[in-house]
Amino acid sequence: MRVAAVRDSDGRVVANASSPFDMTGAGERRDVDFLDVESAVRNALVAVVDAVPDGLTAMSLGVAATASTVAVVDRRDGEPRGLGLMWADHRATREAAAIRSAGHPNLERMLGHVSPEWGIAKLAWLARSGAVDGASSVVVELADWLGFRASGVWAANGGTREWGWSGGDDGTVDVALVEAAGAPRSAAERVVDDVRLTGAILGVVRDGAGWPDTLLGVPVLVGGMDSYLAAVGMGAAAPGRLCLTVGSSSAAIGGLACGDANRRMFGPLRTAVPGLTDGAWQGGQTTAGLAAAWARGVLGGSGDALERAAADAPPGSRGVTFRETMLDRRNPDPRSPLRGAWTGLGLAHEPGDLYRAVLEGIAFGLAEACGGLQPTEVVATGGMLRSALFRLIVADVLGRPVARLHETTTAAAFGAAFADAPERVPDLIAVAATTEPTGADYEEAHHRYLRAELPVPDEA
Repeated sequence: MRVAAVRDSDGRVVANASSPFDMTGAGERRDVDFLDVESAVRNALVAVVDAVPDGLTAMSLGVAATASTVAVVDRRDGEPRGLGLMWADHRATREAAAIRSAGHPNLERMLGHVSPEWGIAKLAWLARSGAVDGASSVVVELADWLGFRASGVWAANGGTREWGWSGGDDGTVDVALVEAAGAPRSAAERVVDDVRLTGAILGVVRDGAGWPDTLLGVPVLVGGMDSYLAAVGMGAAAPGRLCLTVGSSSAAIGGLACGDANRRMFGPLRTAVPGLTDGAWQGGQTTAGLAAAWARGVLGGSGDALERAAADAPPGSRGVTFRETMLDRRNPDPRSPLRGAWTGLGLAHEPGDLYRAVLEGIAFGLAEACGGLQPTEVVATGGMLRSALFRLIVADVLGRPVARLHETTTAAAFGAAFADAPERVPDLIAVAATTEPTGADYEEAHHRYLRAELPVPDEA
C-alpha cells in the first residue's frame, strides 16, 4: 500500500489517500515490480492533490519506503531491469552468512549481524546471480529510486546505508564485504555514490515525472526507511520517547536519552533517524503481525472471534507459550537459530488460549527487542495496535502507558513530511488513546518465553 498525505504549515494533515500494489512470491522469495509501486504512488498523489483545499500549495515532497527493498535499474533513466526484491526476500541467506563471518568493524553496531533481508547481502546475491550486468546497471533502494524518478537526481539515503548496507557513518559500500560474500569487487561500484541524510533537499519534481502538474518544481526531500520515518512521525525527537511500530514486523526506536542498549539493540546509529543526532537505538522483530496472521489462518474462524476468545483466556494463556520468530530474528541475539513454536499444549487448551499466547509472545519479543531501555514515554502505531487486547498486553508487559498514535495518516508518511524539521513533530502529533497497564502478572509467562529461547543442546 502506498500512502500520500499533505500537511499545512501548522502540521495538520489536510488530505491523504492510499493506493495498493502487489507483492508476489512465496517461501524465501518476495518480488515486487518497482513500476507498479510508482504507479501506486502516482495514483495516491493524484487523489491527495485533488482533495487539497483551495489556497494550499505543496511545500515539499517526502518519501518513505520499506528497506531494504532493492532492484537492479538503469542508472540513466531508472528503468528496472527486472523485478525488485522486497524486504522480506530471503534468497541472500548464504551471502548474509558469509558477510557475518568476515567480522568487519562496520558490523559492530549491528551486533555482528547481517540479515538476508539487508541491502548489502542482496547486492552480493544479485551480483552472483548475474543480474547486475552492463555498465549502466545500478542496485538501488526503493526510496532512493522514487526520489530519482521524481527529481532526476540520484542519492542514497545515509541511514539505510548505515543500517542495511553496513556502510558506517559515511554510508560507503565496502568492497571487503562484497568480496566476503563471494561477489566480484566490481559489485561495490554498482550502487549510488552520492550519500545524503534523510530530509536533505534532493532536487525538485521535474516535468515528465508523470506526477500531478501542481507538484512541478516542488522540492523533493531525500526519502528514507519507513520505520525510521515512522519514528520521526511519532515524535522521536522528544527526549526519552520510545517509538514502536508493530505491523507485519516491528520496530522499536529511541534516542540515547531512553537508556543504554549497547550489545542488545542495533546502534547507536548516527545518521538513521532525523532529530536523533546523538544517535538512535533500533530493535524489532522480523515477524509480529505476520505471525499473528499465520496463527489466525491455522486456527481458523474470524479474527474477531479469535480476539474475543483470547480476551476470555487469562494472562499467561493457561501455560501456553508462543515463539514469534517465524523468519529470522533481529535482536537482541540475531544469530539465534530459533523458529516459531507453540509449547506447553494440553488437551484442555482451546483456540483462545493459543491465540492469546500469540499476542503475548509478540509482546514479550517486543519487550526483548527494546533492549532494556527505560523510556519516559511510549508512543506506538501499526496494524497490531488496532487490537485493544494487544495494546493492553503490551502496556502490561512493558509496565508503561502506551499512547497510540491517531491514524489521521500513517506515521511514516507524517515523518516523511517532516523529515526536514523533526523537532516540530512532538508538538503536532495527535494521540487517539492511551492504554494504561492493569498490573496483570506476566512474570511467569515471560520467564517461560525466555526459557523457550534457550537452544536445545546437541546430544553427545
